[in-house]
Amino acid sequence: MVAFAVALLMGTAVYFRIWARQSSDPSFTVDDREELRRQFERANLEAMDESAEWRMKYDTELEKSKQLQDELSKDYLMLKRQTELLRQQCNCTVPLSSRQG
Repeated sequence: MVAFAVALLMGTAVYFRIWARQSSDPSFTVDDREELRRQFERANLEAMDESAEWRMKYDTELEKSKQLQDELSKDYLMLKRQTELLRQQCNCTVPLSSRQG
């Protein structure tokens, strides 16, 4: 995430550098503008790559989280059913207020 922020700041700095040079320096040549434009595009592409990488990591972790949540839900339901079956088989006299449910 830090690398993404750095790349974004670099891209913004290059953009402002182009803008400042064009408006204040008449000796700023077309080649200089082209070089700065390429630097800006490169920084922008790096930021987009970094963003895509983080998005893939997020999607992977989200999928893992959903799978674990599904497994936990299934386990919870299974344990709840087992608890109910044990309660029915037990024939214990447990007050309603002490039951968890």
